Amino acid sequence: MSRAVEATHDVDYWGDGKRHHRLDVYRSRLALPRQAPVMVYVHGGAWTIGDKREQGKPMMFELVARGWVCVAINYRLSPKATWPDHIVDVKRAVAWVKEHIAEYGGDPTFVARRVSRSTASWT
Repeated sequence: MSRAVEATHDVDYWGDGKRHHRLDVYRSRLALPRQAPVMVYVHGGAWTIGDKREQGKPMMFELVARGWVCVAINYRLSPKATWPDHIVDVKRAVAWVKEHIAEYGGDPTFVARRVSRSTASWT
């Protein structure tokens, strides 16, 4: 990870303490953002595999360098989780972002979402 990126790992967006209900927030360490645009990254894996730590970092680090705040989320995976558990988790994470992202310098009125291609095929 770049020294210019500050990461806050494993924030519990659900409040239940479970690993799959955690997110990471990335922001600039050089100039702490204020009212920065926000991007929420939903990792790929067709709702069955993957983790917030495995994908999207080059894109998120580039956005952070351009003044964005980025959030990578985890969610429940199938087959243990069934439809629509995954979508419920993503919506809960986005709701957390809108409620708390200002604490990290993000603008809660400007939240973009990037869903990985392998995940998007299932939405």
